[in-house]
Amino acid sequence: MRAKIRVLMSTYNGEKYLREQIDSILAQEDVKVDLLVRDDGSSDGTIAILNEYKEKKLLDWYDGGNLGPARSFLDLLNKAGKYDYYAFSDQDDYWMPEKLSVAVKKLATAKKGVPAVYFSNKEIVDEHLENGRMSDLVVPVVSFKSSIVRNIATGCTMVFNASLRDEVLKYQPKYLEMHDSWIYRVCLAVKGEAIYDNNAYIKYRQHGGNVIGANDGVLSKVRRRFTKFFNPDHTREKVAKEILKGYADSMYESDKEWLKALAEYRVSKKARKMVLSDKGYKTEKADTNLAYKIALRFGKV
Repeated sequence: MRAKIRVLMSTYNGEKYLREQIDSILAQEDVKVDLLVRDDGSSDGTIAILNEYKEKKLLDWYDGGNLGPARSFLDLLNKAGKYDYYAFSDQDDYWMPEKLSVAVKKLATAKKGVPAVYFSNKEIVDEHLENGRMSDLVVPVVSFKSSIVRNIATGCTMVFNASLRDEVLKYQPKYLEMHDSWIYRVCLAVKGEAIYDNNAYIKYRQHGGNVIGANDGVLSKVRRRFTKFFNPDHTREKVAKEILKGYADSMYESDKEWLKALAEYRVSKKARKMVLSDKGYKTEKADTNLAYKIALRFGKV
């Protein structure tokens, strides 16, 4: 029997590439796909396109006003209904026909009833789906502590089981950086399984209209880090507090104690020392590790 997958797409003024993406989702092999779309306040031809597909009974969609991508995707997840698996989709990429079936096979290796998420590498392409390059050249570190420092799970590559959806819906965070990083971190926080695939089954389109992109150059990354250092939003501290509020009872004790220290590091020297001395937070990127360590010492994470 083919696995039933609820694909969740959030749209916002995406008329240019929307049909191509929808068609690639509907063409997925060896799985049963139901596509649910939430429009986040489009003013172009997106609604007309969604209605075309809905009239053909190829998708369902609804309009809930402008929430931004993170809240829009969590709203979709809340309204998704009961399925074997769930997947997020951007409005402007292109999925290879085996994208979902590969993910399902990988997730089938997870223990029954255990929350599990699959995510993969991606091929970054231009607006014509050409000049591709792999996003991740080095296999990333998959662990709870490193996930707090750096999110490696890109939403449009994620597929996860019903057990993880149930966990995510147990708690609605007041602070939400992005939907993909939140779900990845929750999965690892509750002792779930996170499966990374270094192969790419998605063409991740980069163009002038991207809400979130992957084409930042070195100078842009340095500038962003410089800005965050002097104008910190304390993202990691906020994330730590939210995970503790929602999932402290489900965590490994060592992870929980480390997260408590991160939540208190600006007011407690002892907590800061504990976070700094724990090597488990390290990612595969030396520059990220160094930047995190410096920011932590100065109370900027």
